[in-house]
Amino acid sequence: MNITECILYLNPQAKFVCWNNDYKRIVWNKSHTGIKPTLAELETVWPTVEALIADREAKPARILAEIVDNLPTWSAINDQIDGITTLAQAKKALKKIARVVYLLAKNSET
Repeated sequence: MNITECILYLNPQAKFVCWNNDYKRIVWNKSHTGIKPTLAELETVWPTVEALIADREAKPARILAEIVDNLPTWSAINDQIDGITTLAQAKKALKKIARVVYLLAKNSET
């Protein structure tokens, strides 16, 4: 169980230090006015927090997979652009390329 993550899940504004993930060694900041959860409360939320951590850690891989899935080879892009004869074909090609640019830009902010 990650005590720090559990406390922040229950109270994102919590002000504390947790040494070596040891509940007995939590030091609350004097200005902290929020809840101070019990160990039992932290153990209760741990499965949810663990799932959130796993999802957060898997996100970059999902984004990369989506980029790879949407990114054709340069020769394919070149051939597609050269073969555009209608507005519908142009829109399709542009949307596919724009999706990759969007994902790269979005991922760079987070």
